Amino acid sequence: MCLRDFLTLKQRVDHYLYDHPDEPPPRESLDLIMICIAILDGARAVGFDVGDLEGELEKALNEVERRTG
Repeated sequence: MCLRDFLTLKQRVDHYLYDHPDEPPPRESLDLIMICIAILDGARAVGFDVGDLEGELEKALNEVERRTG
């Protein structure tokens, strides 16, 4: 896994959230967020500064939680 994979998965989450704003995000969006968290944890462990990416992911997670109740 690499940061390019993170960006691909994050785009998919954003698609669910922002291209279909009237629909609740599918369960897959939480799975994708969990994979993204793992990628960022690994990147941080090897020395990458991923704070800005974590902030973006946290916003997406908050939106998923808000829309799924």
